[in-house]
Amino acid sequence: AASARNSANRENYISPAYKETIHPRKSFKMNSSCAEILLFAAHRWIMSKPTLVTKSKDLFDQKMSNKYWIDVHLRWGDYNSHDIERVMIGIDLTYNLYAAFGNWFPGSKPLLAQAMNKIIKPNPALYVMRERIRKGLQLYSSELLKPYLSSQNYGEIFSNQIIWFVDDTNFYRVTIHKTFDGNLTTKPISCAIFIFNPRIGQMFLKIILASVWVGQKCLGQLARWKTAEKVAALVMLDPLEVYLLDFPNLVIKGSVLQLPFQEDCLKIEKFGDLILKATKPQMLLFNLYGDWLKNISSYTTFSRLILIFWALHVNNENAKMLLKPDKTIITEALKVSKHAVHRRQKCGPSVGQSRL
Repeated sequence: AASARNSANRENYISPAYKETIHPRKSFKMNSSCAEILLFAAHRWIMSKPTLVTKSKDLFDQKMSNKYWIDVHLRWGDYNSHDIERVMIGIDLTYNLYAAFGNWFPGSKPLLAQAMNKIIKPNPALYVMRERIRKGLQLYSSELLKPYLSSQNYGEIFSNQIIWFVDDTNFYRVTIHKTFDGNLTTKPISCAIFIFNPRIGQMFLKIILASVWVGQKCLGQLARWKTAEKVAALVMLDPLEVYLLDFPNLVIKGSVLQLPFQEDCLKIEKFGDLILKATKPQMLLFNLYGDWLKNISSYTTFSRLILIFWALHVNNENAKMLLKPDKTIITEALKVSKHAVHRRQKCGPSVGQSRL
């Protein structure tokens, strides 16, 4: 019996397997196809009649072969209405289901079924393609029908929902230098994303080093993508990820309010020096309100903070003179708490976003 099993294993041995070059729009053609994967047998395989992958008890009475090809087709909707017979795999992107039909060699059917069950569960490529098709078919609106944040609905940001201001204004920052020839050249410098919770005063500061832009092109568009990545990484922190299982929807809203936020934060030495002198990318958590919330509401506290930022924006020197009186006035030390944000940080959840 052991000798028979070893003989069967030798017969089913695959050596080698090749990934074929295919056209990127292959699945758009219904009258022709080509194989994605080509398998070669160490020994010749006995083949079965064409059957579905879900059927068992195959009869291996067909002509022997030492080559086996796998053809994958992507479909949207009822893939059974298309002719995808012989050795082919059809994936229905709508329902995330698959079917395979063709000739089989011993052991290939359970192997393929196990591999496909693993592929269709967390495959990011299928998810991206599914979302592109949905958008192309206009199966959902590209913009949420939510009113922009303005002076009319300003009070919504202080509701029980947690709302973030995401500001990437200076996510891609450069310094301008004049060359010996008189031309102007730019050099990227360290930058940051500001994510601020106006209700409790928490501000997440994600510092990005200038080295992230080395060798990159289309930096303006890339900065937008990087911002989305960092915000998503913050949302996926524990226990935020656990909380989002019950409240999965993040509402992204635009804003017509011209709030002097990130630019004036950089004028404060505590933040500006922290970004410019950074030696590694990191996520930091600050509390800009200090102990203000002990005596006044979130609405008044946020208005006070915006007033200070506007003062720094209009006249930086005079604003600093007001914030730092002369020696005869005794002031408390600056109470801006700072914490590093790690994977297991215990912080409040986010169920909403607003973007400046």
